[in-house]
Amino acid sequence: MLNALSSLIRQAELVRTNPARLRELVEEVTSLLADERRESSNRLNGGVLLPSKGRYLIIGDLHGDLDTLEEILEKNDVIRRLDEKRINIVFLGDYIDRGNRQIETITLVMLLKKHYPENTVLLRGNHEPPKELPPYPHDFPYVLKVQYGIEGWELYNTFTKLFDELPYVAIVEGEMLLMHGGPPTNNINNVDSYKEYLSLDTFPPRLEVLEEILWNDPAEHIEYNTPSPRGAGYLFGYKVTEKALNLTNTKIIVRGHEPANEGYKLNHNGRVVTLFTRHGPPYFNEKAAYMVVDTRVLNWHRDIEEWIRQI
Repeated sequence: MLNALSSLIRQAELVRTNPARLRELVEEVTSLLADERRESSNRLNGGVLLPSKGRYLIIGDLHGDLDTLEEILEKNDVIRRLDEKRINIVFLGDYIDRGNRQIETITLVMLLKKHYPENTVLLRGNHEPPKELPPYPHDFPYVLKVQYGIEGWELYNTFTKLFDELPYVAIVEGEMLLMHGGPPTNNINNVDSYKEYLSLDTFPPRLEVLEEILWNDPAEHIEYNTPSPRGAGYLFGYKVTEKALNLTNTKIIVRGHEPANEGYKLNHNGRVVTLFTRHGPPYFNEKAAYMVVDTRVLNWHRDIEEWIRQI
């Protein structure tokens, strides 16, 4: 008999092989996310508000690395814990592009959201782009075309609607600020509300705020910001981190977006954690990393590396 994880993986494979079923799943998860945004008490437009005390599994960029995702789910007995509502899983975005199993990866992630909606958060990465901010390379639409022929282009249009419904910020109240890139830097000293700061006071969000949240990277030895070599977003300094944490009443920022040879890196005296949760080209990092955090532990944030896992 298949265990729960094997059954879910098998379901993902069956969906992948049938474009009609894939479209149905994408539309179902898009509708689920839209309903959450309009009706759920823990949603604030593009933000998700999560309980302050609990156990959190946080996964960074996957970029089509299905094997690493499956290994994390198996090692941490995630499906059983989700069944028992004993864990919350937060993905930091970038499910697609570059990897060789992109469709399977995003399908498995969507199935987790479908089956465990209250305990699964899918954040938007810069590779789940708004049409105004396409990343490069963005090979996911061509992967769909190769797999499904002309229907692949239509499927991509369906996926773009999903991307627009993905939340882009999660706040574990009093504990963590989670996003793909980094906190906004412009006009940071002119706002007093985290809702305005993160554009959670409107939907869709202001594009200039979304761009920074999806594209920013931390940098040492600067105070506020400097243009990013990526061509979008900014490099943000330690004063931006301080302001973002103060506005959101949180202790650390957890984000993805940047490759790291060890699978993770720390910036701004350990107040910014970067997770990179995939192996393989074109990065060839030696390890992938994720976090398993229990915010019920007193002063858990004082030793961040205690909560980081590498594979």
